[in-house]
Amino acid sequence: MASLTQRLSLVPRTSRTGKSFIGTLIAKAIYRFSSQRILVVCYTNHALDQFLEDLLKVGIPGDSIVRLGSAAKPSTATQPLVLSAQQSDFRLTRDDSDTINLRQSEASEQADRLRNAFSNYQAKAVSKSDLLDYLELDSETREFSEAFILPNETNGMVRFDKKAKAMDRFYLVNRWARGWDAGPYSGAQAEFPTIWQMTYPERTAALQRWKKDILKERVSRIFSCGKQFGETLANINALFNEKNRRIIQGKRIIRCTTNAAATHVHNIQSGSPDVLLVEEAGELLESHILTALGPETEQAILIGDHKQLRPETHHDLSIEKGDGYDLNRSLFERLVLRGFPHQVLSQQHRMRPEISFPVHHFTYPDLTDAPGTRTRPALQGFQDNLIFLNHDNLDEETHDTPDWKDGNSMSSRQNDLEAQMTLKCVRYLAQQSYGQVKS
Repeated sequence: MASLTQRLSLVPRTSRTGKSFIGTLIAKAIYRFSSQRILVVCYTNHALDQFLEDLLKVGIPGDSIVRLGSAAKPSTATQPLVLSAQQSDFRLTRDDSDTINLRQSEASEQADRLRNAFSNYQAKAVSKSDLLDYLELDSETREFSEAFILPNETNGMVRFDKKAKAMDRFYLVNRWARGWDAGPYSGAQAEFPTIWQMTYPERTAALQRWKKDILKERVSRIFSCGKQFGETLANINALFNEKNRRIIQGKRIIRCTTNAAATHVHNIQSGSPDVLLVEEAGELLESHILTALGPETEQAILIGDHKQLRPETHHDLSIEKGDGYDLNRSLFERLVLRGFPHQVLSQQHRMRPEISFPVHHFTYPDLTDAPGTRTRPALQGFQDNLIFLNHDNLDEETHDTPDWKDGNSMSSRQNDLEAQMTLKCVRYLAQQSYGQVKS
């Protein structure tokens, strides 16, 4: 009942304690007795399809469900629920097509401006021409620009320096940058005495400051061009995605993985889901759950196990590293450890009692075995149902797969003996009528 009455509810459980069954019943109750829309999020595609199949089995019609994500991953039963397989009467109008063509033309021009802005920044070096343009356009440095303008010569004469090189418009700024005087243009120097009396260190500092400001302007230009380009692409995508949004808006249950929830965030929020139902919540980063929350979310239901697998993150940011970042502590685990009220599923339906005993003894003291687990037949072909095998074959280090748990590691470990033993056991079990192994 807590999952139906609380705005935030937690359902901790261990394996096979009925979490999928409970999650299905919660979704069914909300579907049957309210008009709320439900966003169901999980970590893996396997769990995604399993839950969808359970929803279909309890009588929720497929035309009320949509599955977001890759069309290559759903199971046969859930393939018709994929967004791309949904039927819609929506068609783009002529005005929509004209708008798309116009936006695409704008995007092409904006892409060129963005490439030019980025190429200009990559050049890094600030030319004298860039410097003079900056000094002229900036009100605080305009006096410097005027000080570096060559006086007009009479009768079209051209002056040459000592190396017989014509004095161009960079002559004065070059002399000033080197710490020299104005040379033959003593009149220009007298007109701007403060500028020409600056010491060489002062001039160098001013040049560095101006070049830094120019680079900042280039970065700002990239940002501005990129923002315009992104907004135009978003407008184009919005027109193309109108069909998907209308399909989602017509569904009561939206189902996706955390990756799909981030990819389709705008489409999902257009459906205004009222309830967020999260499976495998103990394996999800807190940021993934926060991303799935929308402005219309009224209720969140988290189902998971905080005592098993944690979210995957870089070792340097993990609890195990001990630096306090703790990014692999899920929102689910944090709430449980903080004492947030929750209901625990304590009866397991998967393991035989001799297998569940160490789990019960070390991790889940309140775990009980369902009656059906005590009457299951023994494992065929083995002397016992629980076997511990000790060996002295050491792990080998492999350099082609770095260990993601250790940010400083360039390798990981493997044990070929254990892998071969596992493979042989699976093949042997297949020979005992448990299934078939294809070579």
